[in-house]
Amino acid sequence: FDIPLSPGDVKVGISGLTITNGKAETGGGIRVQDESLTLDDVALTGNTAIGNGGGLHADGFAMTLTVRNSTISGNTARGGGGVYVEDTKGVTTFDRVVIDGNTASEKGGGIFFYDPDNDVVINNSTITNNAAPKGGGIYLYSQDNGSFTISNSTISGNRATVGGGVYLYDIDHPVFITNSTISGNTATN
Repeated sequence: FDIPLSPGDVKVGISGLTITNGKAETGGGIRVQDESLTLDDVALTGNTAIGNGGGLHADGFAMTLTVRNSTISGNTARGGGGVYVEDTKGVTTFDRVVIDGNTASEKGGGIFFYDPDNDVVINNSTITNNAAPKGGGIYLYSQDNGSFTISNSTISGNRATVGGGVYLYDIDHPVFITNSTISGNTATN
């Protein structure tokens, strides 16, 4: 799926689908540019991006991203093996999401958050068995605004050179991790 920039903020919802074996420059499964996107009961699996966002690539100063009740697994990319999120004006939410077995050749095996402009919330989710040189499970780069919150979630079995479970780079806004388990992640350096 390619959801390009259009006049105004178009709200897009995708539910009850499996998106698999996609290949693209960015966003092997889904690429969305500056349009609000909600994924509900979606499986993004086995997709490949040459650049960023193996399963999902979301980028835009006017967009809001919500992913819930979904699975993102077995995707590959340069950055954000499972998911790559850049900017976003509205809150970015992952709720009851499984992010498993994704691989990035540079940063963010499971998820790569680049320069978010609002709150990022991960709740009731599992981030496991992902791999990247930096941030096996999650790589967060320099928030512009908002807070980064992980609650009631598990981050385990992820692998990296640095930041096996979570890599926080140039953080200057609040980070909250509550009622969660971070265990069994490895970093070789």
